[in-house]
Amino acid sequence: FQAEDGIRDVERSRGLGDVYKRQRNDNELESELIRPLFLQIISKCGGQPYGLQPGFVHTELLFVGIDKYKNPFKYNSPLITSIVLFDSNGSYICSASEIYDSPQAKDLYTLLKESFEKFKEKTGKKELKYIVYFFDSGIGTKEERIKEDVESCKKAAQLLKASHIFVTVNRGIRYRLYRGDPRDTLSAKRVSSFTAALEMSNPNEILVVATEPIFTEKGERGTPRPVLYTIFSYDKRLKIKEVKEIIAKSAVWLCKHSWISPSAPRQVVPLFFANKLSRLVSATGLRLSPDMTEAPLYL
Repeated sequence: FQAEDGIRDVERSRGLGDVYKRQRNDNELESELIRPLFLQIISKCGGQPYGLQPGFVHTELLFVGIDKYKNPFKYNSPLITSIVLFDSNGSYICSASEIYDSPQAKDLYTLLKESFEKFKEKTGKKELKYIVYFFDSGIGTKEERIKEDVESCKKAAQLLKASHIFVTVNRGIRYRLYRGDPRDTLSAKRVSSFTAALEMSNPNEILVVATEPIFTEKGERGTPRPVLYTIFSYDKRLKIKEVKEIIAKSAVWLCKHSWISPSAPRQVVPLFFANKLSRLVSATGLRLSPDMTEAPLYL
């Protein structure tokens, strides 16, 4: 019996070791995959994950992501325009899209007008102080075409008696900023993973970056790609210093809503959603109106 008990003790200790290893692996799985995935599901279905409390940005403010997309791998593919609205609480409002394959297609102003009506219906607000448009400038977008879209956005902002701020977003830049090796406590200074650089050579530019690489126990995961935000147009009653502060705080705050990979581009979530929507519409050929969905189910 003593020998059998000893064998059982050894087997039991081995079993506990296996359990410990499984628990450790489960904890790694939870931190690396499950928790970030859960947060993505919450925020993409209109919820608000922890750490994103209302009040950080101006309360009388509306965010609009605008994306224009043409499938480069499909012959003679039509242009897709998508817009996504988020309010100052970081909550999803509605989406809309259009396929420019016929003369009857709705222009950008009409899409905005219909979406703003949905905003009024859902929030009860008839007026706002600011509307911030984040426009994906992409590669090769002509300035003349952007100016046409700015005029549509300015006209739409008047529907809510709001001042417009139109920001182009460029994800194609190759900036890299470092602030030492975070593993070297003597030379590195830990900073927030979402930081806005305001002092740029162009006074209308803001760079949303992470100033340090992302490291794990297994080594370096990668450096988050900075994104350049350029204030293209704004209401002349506003001062550029005030506008830059609004954009910097809003962009950093909205980037956190995406809950995407730590090494992903620092892109605001309304624009991130609009990118996804454009590609879905291009693949399915189905338009989306503000009344068709209460949450961004296309994600």
